[in-house]
Amino acid sequence: MASLHKDPRGKSPYWYVAYTLADGRRTMRSTRQTDRRRAAEVARTLERAAQAARANEMTETHVRKWLDELLESMGQSPVRNSSVRSFTSDWLRSKRLTVSHSSARRYERACELFLSGLGARADKPLAGVTVADIAAYRDARLAENVAGGTLGHYVRTVRALFTSARRQGLILTNPAEAVELPRKRAHERVTFSVMELRACL
Repeated sequence: MASLHKDPRGKSPYWYVAYTLADGRRTMRSTRQTDRRRAAEVARTLERAAQAARANEMTETHVRKWLDELLESMGQSPVRNSSVRSFTSDWLRSKRLTVSHSSARRYERACELFLSGLGARADKPLAGVTVADIAAYRDARLAENVAGGTLGHYVRTVRALFTSARRQGLILTNPAEAVELPRKRAHERVTFSVMELRACL
């Protein structure tokens, strides 16, 4: 059972909650709350999560629901939990207001390919996208043998998309920042044969 305590060292103004972790260990964590009522809400949420984890019933949906309930009980807005597809749509809409029509079409094409590569996961939360997903997107474009400049644009577009999500606090880190662009491929120059020159003339 969770219980509330003041900092035993007397250094923190926050209430602390003592509760049992999923593995059976007893621990104490700061609620980051000075109001006892709000601290009790945090304690209840932690206790529910620990109990669900011990019963192997912990799911992402449960965690999101409990967190939203906790925030609402404190008079705060629920957590924004945009899907990759919905955030991308909003991001492209804002881009259309600031770039030319041709540039907007290039952004749209890069995002279409990215969402297509994610498949059904495009309708899952942004936080679920990994570095491996971005690398797979880059490698798929490489396999299509796109030009170096086009490949760079595709990767930079996805990087900018997730940078915007990070700045809005929807994700903690940008997975695209860890994906490097390949070296520019040198174009081999060939000369025309006599027969080819004659055909041109």
